Amino acid sequence: MTFSRAFKTAGGLAIGSLLISLSACIPENQDETEIGLVAQTPLSHQSNIGVQLFMWNWESISKECQLLADTGISWVLTSPPQEHIRGDAWWTVYQPVSYGLNSKLGTTEQFEEMVDTCNSAGVDVIADAVINHMSASSNGTGFDGTQYEKYSYPGLYQRDDFHNCQLTSNNQIQNFNDVAQVRDCELLGLSDLDQGRENVQGKITEYLQSLLDKGVAGFRIDAAKHMSEPELRQILDSLPDEVIVMHEVIPGGALQPEQYTNTGDLAWEFGYAENMNAFFDSGLISTAANASRWGEYLKSVESIGFISNHDTERNRSTLSYRQPKLFELATATMLAETYGHPMLYSSYSFDDFDFVPLGPGESVQDVVCQDGPKDSYQAGQWICQHRWTTTTNMIQFSFDLDREPMENWKRDRKIYGFSRGSEGYFLVNLRDEPYDEEIQTGLPPGVYCNYFSSELLHESTECSEQVVVESDGTITGIESLTAIAISKQRVME
Repeated sequence: MTFSRAFKTAGGLAIGSLLISLSACIPENQDETEIGLVAQTPLSHQSNIGVQLFMWNWESISKECQLLADTGISWVLTSPPQEHIRGDAWWTVYQPVSYGLNSKLGTTEQFEEMVDTCNSAGVDVIADAVINHMSASSNGTGFDGTQYEKYSYPGLYQRDDFHNCQLTSNNQIQNFNDVAQVRDCELLGLSDLDQGRENVQGKITEYLQSLLDKGVAGFRIDAAKHMSEPELRQILDSLPDEVIVMHEVIPGGALQPEQYTNTGDLAWEFGYAENMNAFFDSGLISTAANASRWGEYLKSVESIGFISNHDTERNRSTLSYRQPKLFELATATMLAETYGHPMLYSSYSFDDFDFVPLGPGESVQDVVCQDGPKDSYQAGQWICQHRWTTTTNMIQFSFDLDREPMENWKRDRKIYGFSRGSEGYFLVNLRDEPYDEEIQTGLPPGVYCNYFSSELLHESTECSEQVVVESDGTITGIESLTAIAISKQRVME
């Protein structure tokens, strides 16, 4: 079942302070039964797992979609498809100059073929929709030849279609606690569209509907917090009911993600990703075993959990490929937990903020996934984290334990574990040495396959790493910097 059908029918400083306070309140060597962690994370649509294929061109996504489907990934988030300013930086695709579909990621025909291929494989396409603004440059020629000025786009928008906030010296946002500035002034000098104008609403709706007509299932609304929520709702309400809407609302200032959930289906939970960074990078992973943690996030049913995205890996507020082992373990933990709709992230290595692997004519190179050690990527190599065996195996763990709640939380210094009902168990060890204490899994005795570190793939009966559950339900001897994930569905003996 694709994401759209399944979803529609299924009915910083503050974070660092939170972690410190939680850690201080609960001794490191106490487990769930000692501290009374009876609250559970609300179960969400865990089997609806997505992936952001950041700056993958359309032909490369087309070639990948069957593998995504075979892996169990339900939806793919693409980079923005519209024509954009010229330049060799990745962020040029976030500065539209027209709503044509010839861009550095491919042609209109390649985009259409990609959507058709993914849909045929059962993978929904979520297009990144840049509808808050147009370009920031004073004038120029777009990727497909469109001549434009900052407030003039032939056949599309003219000066009156943009905000002129006059609230700051340069019309740019200077105070994110001022709602009027956030919504009506320019973000980083980008010409800010006035979504209150009927003409602007009509042009945006026409663009979004054209993508839907090509088979796109929904949209990531870029910079959603910089648009008036009632005006954004007017645009989105004009689209068919089955369209999936995912909002990017970065927390902070006067506007928060919760204020936009009524205009869409889901929003990215940045606090989840930032907390995972703090848990793993600092070694405070045991702090994750706290019922109050979930109250800090959006409701599970309206959230997207993630470990990294294209912005956060560059501002280093979350984990990234630079910390491959921690990134791998955090991704496994996200897939083992029940929070939200998990989104994987697949990217390329870079040594410069602006860099994107380009070929002739400023077009993005075809993706060639790199093999070899995860800590030796050179700038410009495609990492393809979603293909890592640990990740594909943990997707299967997620499916096998789909509706089982998190219970019996285990915490110790650099240790975090929990059962998934009476059907499975997950634990991560961030210590530099093995963890030799007995761990109660609640599972029957037997030899189980470790999803995380075996070569097991999906329905294969082969298993290269096994975990022995003793007669009393305990396991011992968890190696350093690894995880164990076991379930009744993978008992070997």
